[in-house]
Amino acid sequence: MKLMSGSLRMPAAAAFATIAATLCLAPAFLIGSWFLPTAFGVLFVGAGCELARRMSASRSTVPLGGLAALALYLLWRYARLCFSSACLDRLLGAAHVLRTAGRSADDAAL
Repeated sequence: MKLMSGSLRMPAAAAFATIAATLCLAPAFLIGSWFLPTAFGVLFVGAGCELARRMSASRSTVPLGGLAALALYLLWRYARLCFSSACLDRLLGAAHVLRTAGRSADDAAL
């Protein structure tokens, strides 16, 4: 009699992987602050994919809608990017400062 048949090999490997990941990530799970950002990320990806589906996107481009929604959520959440004219002015001002600094560095190199 075999110890592990083919039908038990996959669930056993999945159980081992789950336990190993849980042990590695245990410090992150001790604090509950990870749950809501993760849940909202999942909701944004689902909503982006659903929006792409409803806009009759091809099957291969639907995940790009989820990726775009995730990128917007991550920018809003962690880069504190807000979608207003004041924030846009601030971003354009920062871009102008970076461009000016780059030009002055190029001029100094000459």
